[in-house]
Amino acid sequence: MAVTLFSYQKGTSPMHRIPALVKIIFLLIFSIFVCFNKGQASDLAFYIKNASCIFIALLIFFIASPSVKTLLALQPVLFLGFLVTLFKTFDFITFTFSKEGLIEGLLYTLRFLLTSLVASVVFKTTSSIQIKDALEQVQNCLAKILPVIKKINPALLLSLTINFIPMIFDTWNKIELAAKARSPKKRFSIFKIRIFYAEFSALFSCLLYKAEITRKALLNRS
Repeated sequence: MAVTLFSYQKGTSPMHRIPALVKIIFLLIFSIFVCFNKGQASDLAFYIKNASCIFIALLIFFIASPSVKTLLALQPVLFLGFLVTLFKTFDFITFTFSKEGLIEGLLYTLRFLLTSLVASVVFKTTSSIQIKDALEQVQNCLAKILPVIKKINPALLLSLTINFIPMIFDTWNKIELAAKARSPKKRFSIFKIRIFYAEFSALFSCLLYKAEITRKALLNRS
């Protein structure tokens, strides 16, 4: 299945019309609030805080014209959360079960899922140019106090870093489809390992090339 996590999609939803800087600041605040670990499972404030996070994430999701593809793209997040929960719950050395580890793992999965959902919505409704322009607004304000920031140009570096995430998924999908089209269905496992190594090498080379092209494109628009 093709993974399109954090990739931009054109649209006319209310989330598309919100300024990019507002969405980026909101994502930063929401991520801190979600990961802020205060209280225990027996406290009322604990449940109120997590229920509020779920409500906000779902609200943002529905404002951005909900799509099943957006939820399906979060499957890798659930898989990682399952692995973390599994290793926190069971000690495979002593073969013991930890209830506290289970709760901690489930909370980690919930927070990771909510943060990823909001981030996916933000980046699906915000283009790379809008992200760069929003970061440059902050950079220009800081440059009035510290002129050296203008020479360092952190807005360009941050925008490249942020937009590199969906580029990874998009490039991997294309490489994987190309490899499947050129590979026989039934082969030995050793052959599959060689294919995976070739795919990973191609991914690394393509990402370096695309990163350089994106950097030049953003510089030309500066």
